[in-house]
Amino acid sequence: MGKKQGGANTKVEAAKAKKATAKAAKDAVKAATDAAAESAEWAKGSDTRAEKRRQEEERKRAEQEAKKTEKQKLLALEEHALDEDKHAIRKQKKTVKEAAKPWEDALKPAVKKNNRGAKKPSAFAALQTNGGSSGKITQAEMVALREAEEARTAGKPGKKAIKFENNFQANRNRNQDDPADARSLDAALDLLSVGDKELEKHPERRAKAAYKAFEEVMMPQVKEDYPGLKLSQYKQKLSEMWRRSPDNPLNQESLAYNAKKQ
Repeated sequence: MGKKQGGANTKVEAAKAKKATAKAAKDAVKAATDAAAESAEWAKGSDTRAEKRRQEEERKRAEQEAKKTEKQKLLALEEHALDEDKHAIRKQKKTVKEAAKPWEDALKPAVKKNNRGAKKPSAFAALQTNGGSSGKITQAEMVALREAEEARTAGKPGKKAIKFENNFQANRNRNQDDPADARSLDAALDLLSVGDKELEKHPERRAKAAYKAFEEVMMPQVKEDYPGLKLSQYKQKLSEMWRRSPDNPLNQESLAYNAKKQ
């Protein structure tokens, strides 16, 4: 059946209209879907940026805490090192101070210990003890003890013998046949007088100067006898020698500081 002349085909128009309506609906659905996806993407991007900002802030905060902790650790190490340096400096000063005054140790009384730890007095101390116990001090005993002290010092192995000078002189005013004795303090003071020279009452006053002179004289000899030692070791040996030396005022005969002679 043919197309009518001058008239429109209603079926075709209806189909076109239906097709256009379906396409419009489809386009609307797609547009809505795209808009929703774009909105979701924008929302997701916003959350991601916020998370990145938060992570960056956390990282910076952690770095600051780490720097602060490291600074405190370094400060503590510096303070500890400073304390150790101060302790070492104080210890070094103390060592130097002790080494600079060997004469102080040398001024201590010369004593020795036996196997049981008891102190052995010097010959002059034994003289004083024996004289005090018997109430009598003879000049012959004093000379004999002096010779015994000299023999004891000279007989030590490895040590240079030091000979004691005999400063005792005969008293011309006394009878040579009678032994000198002392039964009282005044008599002992008279007996201890050597010629025209009176014994010292304060030998410690010149001990320091005497040790200096002793050190200047004996240091070359000690260095020759013991080569290769340190200065402190040389001074220690000189100190030991000084304690036994007859040049030590504390080893020489002396009077009590408050002794009086009428």
